[in-house]
Amino acid sequence: MGKILLVGQPHETLVGLSHHLTEAGHVVQTVHDAETANKGLEGELLTDLVIIADLEAEEESSDLLKKLREDFIFQNIPVIIYSVHTERETVIRFLQIGIQNYLLCPSPKEKIIASVEKAIGDHNWRAKLCPYFDSGKIPEKTPTGVPIKRYRETLTALNWFLPKLAKSLEVENFQQVNAALKVLSFLARETGITVLKDLIIDFSMSSRPETRNEARHTLSRIEILRNLLQNTLGHSKPEAPVEPEEQEDTTKEAPLLKKPPALKKPTMEQSGEEVFEAISQLEHLPVMEPVFSFIQEGALFGQIGLDDAVDLVKMEAGLCLQVLALANSTYVAPQHSVDDLESALQLIGLDNLQEFLKRTRNITPMEKLFTAIEGSHLWAHQVGTARLCVQVNDLLNFPKIPHAYMAGLLHDVGKVLLAYLFPRQYNAVLEWSIKEKIPLTEAEYSCFSMTHEEAGASFLESHRLPGPVKAAVRFHRHPEKALSEVELAAIVNISNFLCKNQGIGFSGSLVADSSTGLKEQAGWEILREHIHPRFGENDFENELLERSENLKQEVQLSTLQLA
Repeated sequence: MGKILLVGQPHETLVGLSHHLTEAGHVVQTVHDAETANKGLEGELLTDLVIIADLEAEEESSDLLKKLREDFIFQNIPVIIYSVHTERETVIRFLQIGIQNYLLCPSPKEKIIASVEKAIGDHNWRAKLCPYFDSGKIPEKTPTGVPIKRYRETLTALNWFLPKLAKSLEVENFQQVNAALKVLSFLARETGITVLKDLIIDFSMSSRPETRNEARHTLSRIEILRNLLQNTLGHSKPEAPVEPEEQEDTTKEAPLLKKPPALKKPTMEQSGEEVFEAISQLEHLPVMEPVFSFIQEGALFGQIGLDDAVDLVKMEAGLCLQVLALANSTYVAPQHSVDDLESALQLIGLDNLQEFLKRTRNITPMEKLFTAIEGSHLWAHQVGTARLCVQVNDLLNFPKIPHAYMAGLLHDVGKVLLAYLFPRQYNAVLEWSIKEKIPLTEAEYSCFSMTHEEAGASFLESHRLPGPVKAAVRFHRHPEKALSEVELAAIVNISNFLCKNQGIGFSGSLVADSSTGLKEQAGWEILREHIHPRFGENDFENELLERSENLKQEVQLSTLQLA
């Protein structure tokens, strides 16, 4: 049975047709003109079939059908014409535009019902938009192997970007429009929702001041597609499990459940001194390969300015450190040590940066170092903490700390170092910590005689990289122990906690105690005296929680773009 939109002028024939369809188990919505029909389709997304009965004029029926066939969303919806007109030319014209059947009025009830059920059964227009829009269940993967989570990611992206696209279109911020379209295009390609890809192309071609109305129309079609996707994913239920043919014999004694054996404590062949020595000899850090490729493409595509270059490089911790190391090297030979990206890139020069990125081929992908956690989740946690550090800094009542972003980005760099140098042992440590609920720093120290904090600080020290950042990296768990840069370490401390608590990426470190809150963190006591006068403590905490929740969506979408 299906939902039918019945379009026609109110008269006895229309009432009888609606009665026949309802009696056969269909749900019928009746409207009386083409304009209302269009609105009805956009509001009633579960319509399976449109029946156009005689309108005031034959041209009105023809115009409605043409609009449907030219529409990205409804071009495949089945349509039946129910008319008193018997002229051959009229029938041929409707068939050429595209209908499933032309029924003469009056027609026997049985013929009407058979034609309706055939049209609904043969032409599932929603399935042509996406194979699972009306399948009744959502499997783990599509027949082509695309994980169904991609459809959920597409929905998340559409929910996030559509309001921004509308606003950007109004203020003519076409740079933001194009950035959003890149993400949506990627998801459309991945999921195989061809109509979304076509809509995005159409929107990008019309997103100019002189064609703004066309862009608005296309945007409304994308919103319809979003609503349809949301309806399907939100209401579909997994298939009920099949009952076994034979009932299990419940008289048998159930086997005793064995507790899984505890993981063995990882061991290390090298001494702590040898681990420190290996860290000091490292010249390059692994990078997230998709992120690095994205930066390469951005830097090599046309002319980029200094601000663009800074924004690109600061997306990847390993690349940040390489740029800073290059700026402080004898090749550049600065008079004073350089500890911020903007100064580093000014010294290196954008031409040299592009040449460096062009020549960089044999990089170690960070995502391949980890087996116990996802490398992309660690990257998301790094970037999320960095962005949140800047926001926390902005809300405090003291001068802006220039290294807040870098300190957040690099606070977990020691994990990457240890996984790069000792992948088998460090993944064993991560797995041991997670499964046995042992604090990661304790597990690290028992194996390596150092924590990731000490490893990260040691790397920064041996490569003469940002001094203020080194203190924050070393003491981001215990900022009260820092002899300098105490406020910076405290900012990283609470930003790191908020990212863990909100699930912004996953660093491999569990939140120590789920019952603790922001005010129980070591950094809170240090920063509370710097809370801006416009906030009370509770207001400040609520503001941070709201910002971290918004940031979570931004980072998730960045992760999708680079997946």
